Amino acid sequence: MAADLDDLTRSVVTDACAGIDCTVPSIRTAVLAHGWIAELELGALRSVEPVRLFEALTASRSASGLYPVALGDFAYLAPRPHLDRYPALEQPFDQLRERSLAIDPAPRLRERGEEAIEDIQDAERRLVDPRPTSPEEAGFWPDPAPEFSDETPWPATIVLVPVATGWEAALYLGWVPGNAGGCADVAAILRHFEERYGARLAKESWEDVYLMLPEPIGSAEEAWHATLDRYGAGDRPDEDLREVAAEMRYSRQWMLGWR
Repeated sequence: MAADLDDLTRSVVTDACAGIDCTVPSIRTAVLAHGWIAELELGALRSVEPVRLFEALTASRSASGLYPVALGDFAYLAPRPHLDRYPALEQPFDQLRERSLAIDPAPRLRERGEEAIEDIQDAERRLVDPRPTSPEEAGFWPDPAPEFSDETPWPATIVLVPVATGWEAALYLGWVPGNAGGCADVAAILRHFEERYGARLAKESWEDVYLMLPEPIGSAEEAWHATLDRYGAGDRPDEDLREVAAEMRYSRQWMLGWR
């Protein structure tokens, strides 16, 4: 079985690399208690290649059946830097998936988001509309391309997960940030962002995930809903509220944190 998985993963990765003239990275596959996983070691790739490879793997995920996730901040991921250290799930994956699908996080996200923003405005002693009308007004410039910036450097590893969606990938990996609930609850929140806004899981670290959108939302109203949901999930960004709202409206990559 391991040889078949190696062949499948190598075929998918080799095809992706061929399409972008990228060096084929080192690949490791392993069978887990609830399935299997593959890690791509990117240390030998040139600086721009991890981004291009990730995009190529993302574009091919429907055909390959493998969802790519970048793993970041390995110093904070311990004890999970290797294939044999991914945690066993608390329940079989299919049962966890059904539990997560039964959770509707939207009402709670909206309620908590409104409370958080009211607290921010009270602390600042001002009641103004925090929604910017343009990125320039908020001092925010949109990303020129859907790739991670210098402030969010690429990690050394991309994981390929045999699922169709980002929220399922987080569930499969057993990912729970430091201050969140269980796997099913976190996956439900990620499913909400994916289904409502098209924001799919791209990168995870100890407390944060980066979500990628096919294009910026654009709509001020929908971006404001996304801002409420971000605060409702428990994220407390360091930026000014207007900057956060501008990011949710004009950027193709969102950070979602649990702090």
